[in-house]
Amino acid sequence: MRCLLAACFLAITSASNAQSVVSVQNGPWLSPSTWDCACVPDFSQNVVIMHSVEINSALLLGHQQVQVTSVGEITMSFPETVSFNTVLINEGHVLIMGDILNQGLFNNAGFAEFIGTVLNDGSIISNAGAVMQIEGDFLNQDLLQGEGAVCVTDQTDNQGTISGTIDLCDWTPTVSMPPFIDLNSGTVESGVTFCQNSPCASGVHEAFGLGIGASPSLAQDEVVLTGLPPGVAVVLMDAVGRVALPARMAVSDRMELALSSLPAGAFRVVVRGAAGQRVLPFVIAR
Repeated sequence: MRCLLAACFLAITSASNAQSVVSVQNGPWLSPSTWDCACVPDFSQNVVIMHSVEINSALLLGHQQVQVTSVGEITMSFPETVSFNTVLINEGHVLIMGDILNQGLFNNAGFAEFIGTVLNDGSIISNAGAVMQIEGDFLNQDLLQGEGAVCVTDQTDNQGTISGTIDLCDWTPTVSMPPFIDLNSGTVESGVTFCQNSPCASGVHEAFGLGIGASPSLAQDEVVLTGLPPGVAVVLMDAVGRVALPARMAVSDRMELALSSLPAGAFRVVVRGAAGQRVLPFVIAR
């Protein structure tokens, strides 16, 4: 589904005649009490999110349009398979974990965080000031276009088109010349930059942190880090980038982080050293 900006605008406005269902409180997507219709939104409707709405099972977003307003968010506590076959407009915060497939139009004007493998077989439009952070692999088979920043912690594979003035920052590049994309059989236009204007620019070397591990990935009261280079800083952050535990310095290759004071949900350990940083996502599941 390749969608240039003009066509994307038509796709967004075409949903204007559909009935809209609006969130009225924080709650699960599949709970009728979350929505003003006292029902679960169906594919014939628009969805407007003005609260924190949680996806807690595998889900297909096939609605006419899904809008996350500036005061709303989509969040997850456990990895699942989530597919988009809709116009998804994000003006707030989106956190999705697991296998993520976009076959529609994702228009990002806020902060989107994907923890897992992201396959784009549709169109992603990034607006000025928007950030899309992918803590995993990113495979672009169609179109990534616009401005803002896209951050990828693992492998980037472009088989489609990347255009506009997006700053694409792969934290672990395996190539030494631009475009700094691990695998590129598509088109990267000349306006695209790499870790130049990005909030996720890190200067990570490919070798940094390859031996660092965090286990278990579904934790309860403790997560154990191994393979730490002595002297690196370790910071535990929540899903929206807030520091969840005070930073610590590694004095050996092993560190135990107590999690009993933290709520269930998605977190990430950020390990920072002179050579760059490594991000290790995990979930507290209780």
